[in-house]
Amino acid sequence: MVDIDSTLAVSIKDEIDGYDAKVNSSGEQLVISKITDGTYTADVTSTNRLKTETNISAVPATAVEYKTVNLLNGASAEQTVNGATTPVEFTYTPGSGEIWFVEEVSFTISDGGAPAENTYGALAALTNGTTLVIKSNGTTTTLSTMKNNMDILMTFADGLWDPSSYMAVKLLKGSIVFHNAFTVQNSTSDYIKVIVNDDLTGLNYQRCRIKLWRETP
Repeated sequence: MVDIDSTLAVSIKDEIDGYDAKVNSSGEQLVISKITDGTYTADVTSTNRLKTETNISAVPATAVEYKTVNLLNGASAEQTVNGATTPVEFTYTPGSGEIWFVEEVSFTISDGGAPAENTYGALAALTNGTTLVIKSNGTTTTLSTMKNNMDILMTFADGLWDPSSYMAVKLLKGSIVFHNAFTVQNSTSDYIKVIVNDDLTGLNYQRCRIKLWRETP
């Protein structure tokens, strides 16, 4: 890389091929030229020092990898478990050396019976609640503890199905969309976690999924 002192004023245009910076007070000038192989040369010329030249390689393209995963307890994603005595955790953690950006956390619950705002599915309102916890960049945040269907609706309000349809199909689904995606990275032991603190074995179905992306070279 060319070392250009702070007095060299350079204004790189959108089209840099053949661009010459103005000569500064020290008699220095930056000249950028495109080579046939797609790289560039940057030449610093001066009236009082040797000319310096460097090649600038073409910037490599950045690919983006997306994935959607369930939070898991062991190999199981199904959260219809009894966590009343011992809480049961369903977690996603990034792999070794990985950094992922989380865009969305979605939650789905299905139950028969007669669900209402003050029940959890069709179960009685929970005593302890189902807890959603995020650890990002080493900082842990509890986003919500849900004890009834209204808590679920208020937590996962983005992309929410019409709540009235829940009464007919017994299925409720919503999500949290993070418009500024947050990171989970292995180096700070980050995670996304749902903790079941009550007996949910009476539900038909409960799962939590996350949508993530990362840059790959």
